[in-house]
Amino acid sequence: MSLSGSNVAGALLFLLSVLAGSITQWWLFRRIERRRERQQREDRVAAYDAFANGLSYYRRAECDYVRRRLEAPGSPTTLESHAQSFRVRSTAAYDLLRVQLAARDPQIVELAERAFAITEQVHDAETAEQADRDANRAEQALAQFVTATGATVYS
Repeated sequence: MSLSGSNVAGALLFLLSVLAGSITQWWLFRRIERRRERQQREDRVAAYDAFANGLSYYRRAECDYVRRRLEAPGSPTTLESHAQSFRVRSTAAYDLLRVQLAARDPQIVELAERAFAITEQVHDAETAEQADRDANRAEQALAQFVTATGATVYS
């Protein structure tokens, strides 16, 4: 079997076509992968920011409820404040779930869960002083989360 010049040229053309296709496919997959990584990073940052802001708002709602409960137990404003604290808690719990889903680092999840749990404790404060102490602890726990993640708190 002898190879003629046209057969060799055809084989080379085939090999070059396969090589060009492989390089193009690799380049396209690489672009898609970078885009996916960038989107995941943006989602993670958005989850961290939402949680930090939601938890800050939740802490203030709990402090407001405790203050009203101690000043006028059972009043309509206390009941509304109580309902508001649960609405805000639901939002913060949703934001915590987003962090749990988006975070790559288990330490970040642990910091978020800890900050949420400490903030929940404000609700059951028996005195204004206890509420202040619990709120300060919650704020410190949130600060640890913000420091670890670089989240932006707007409130």
